Amino acid sequence: MDDLEKKEEELYAKAFNDGYYLQRFKPELANKISETPHVHNIYLQTFNDGREAYLDEVKDRLRDFTHAPPSQSQDKDIDRGMDIDR
Repeated sequence: MDDLEKKEEELYAKAFNDGYYLQRFKPELANKISETPHVHNIYLQTFNDGREAYLDEVKDRLRDFTHAPPSQSQDKDIDRGMDIDR
């Protein structure tokens, strides 16, 4: 790998991570950046890839959460096994 390829790879990783973390912690800012009109460069394309990756993870977690079986309430088991002395 030559220096140019290494720099391109580092730029891709930085742009991807910038998009991912801004979408996670500052979604309003990430949305504004992604909607920048008439700017189509490799950084913004990769930034949007990171944004989309985070959004896909959130959708997957939400889908898993909504399709998970309901957990059994622990309140039902509190008195189980305890006999009342008469």
